[in-house]
Order: sequence, then structure tokens, then C-alpha cells
Amino acid sequence: MNIGGKHYNNIEKHKKFALLAYFIDNNKVEEAYELVNEQGNQMARELTMYFLKEYGVFHLNPLEYLNYVPENYLYEAVDENLCIYVNDAIEEIKDWAFAFCKIKKLIISNKVSYIGDGALSLNAGEIEYQGTKEEFIARFMGKTKCFERTNRQQKIICSNGELVINK
Repeated sequence: MNIGGKHYNNIEKHKKFALLAYFIDNNKVEEAYELVNEQGNQMARELTMYFLKEYGVFHLNPLEYLNYVPENYLYEAVDENLCIYVNDAIEEIKDWAFAFCKIKKLIISNKVSYIGDGALSLNAGEIEYQGTKEEFIARFMGKTKCFERTNRQQKIICSNGELVINK
């Protein structure tokens, strides 16, 4: 575990930090997210940013260890140069995963079968879905509340055009 840095300092405040450090040191990513989400949405964001920015020389992409995007994954994160790829192994994007974040781009594989409440309510950033508009509508629109509490118009760039979701 790489010590120091803004995000490390924030996760160090976790009430069960010794256990969290054990999970991080042993690449027990799922357990780490379960633990930090017990303490609220901000701690999950700090863990994600720690993995992506401060973990070590090569950093760590948590999504390579999971088949879902954890709840609160980048909740309210601000990094306008950050691009996230939700790869083909990811089946689900949990509630509030990208809620209110400001990132450059979020790319979602067409293998994702579920997107949770508020998960795509970005404050800034481009959303690309690697399937068609019709696939996105059929899978998610009216079946989930993935744009719940969005505060701006959301555009989804699909393989055959663009969808616009009004707030």
C-alpha cells in the first residue's frame, strides 16, 4: 500500500482502516468496497481515486477485479481528465456509481445488463454506450432510475447515434 497522498489521507480516516489496508494490500477489492460503503458514499469515491491515482507506480484499476461497478464508485469525484471504461466483464453498475461526478468520459460496454439508481447522473462528462440507441432504451429506460436526480441534460453516444435525456 502506497502511503501518502490526498486520497490515502482520506481513506486513512476510515474507522476500520487496518482492515481496509489489509484488503487493499491483498487485492481484495470487493471486500474493500463493501467496507468503505458502510461508512457512506464519499469513502467509496476516495478508495476509487486512491486506486486510480495513488496506489503505486502502476496504479490499480478496480474494475479489473470485479464483475460490477461498486455503489458510489466515483460519487461526486472531480477529475476532468479521467476516462473510465466499464469493460465487457462488468455485468452491473450499482446505485450512484458515477453520480454527480465530473470526469472526461465514461464508456459503457454493451455487455452491462443493469444500471442502478442515479448511476449515470454525471455533473460533467461524456457518456458513450457501446451498443445501439435501441439496445440502451430497451435495457435501461423505464426499467431503472439510472438518471435519477440528474441536474443537467445527459447525452448518451451510441454506436448508431445519440440519445438525449432531459432533466
